[in-house]
Amino acid sequence: FLFRDCEKLRVTEALAAAGGLSSKGTMRRVYLARADESGRIHVTQFNLDDFLKSGDPDANPEVLPGDYLLFGQPKGVTLSSVVQAVSGAILLDNLIRK
Repeated sequence: FLFRDCEKLRVTEALAAAGGLSSKGTMRRVYLARADESGRIHVTQFNLDDFLKSGDPDANPEVLPGDYLLFGQPKGVTLSSVVQAVSGAILLDNLIRK
């Protein structure tokens, strides 16, 4: 995504410009990584749902050039996590039986 001169961009606009969340994304765990003057990376977590539900501006921070955004996945059991667990159990069982 390219910034236009003098444009302030918030997380909601960056997400919309990127085409929205993937099917595995969630707005409850959003991470923003930003380097300070020394180059050290700081990561902050926020809940974009708080902005969407109550308008909390702290939950929709400004995105600066060089920032990285990561949208987490929902917690809990998913089909892919079940498939991975079952596959691992079958592999372990086959190794033990041999």
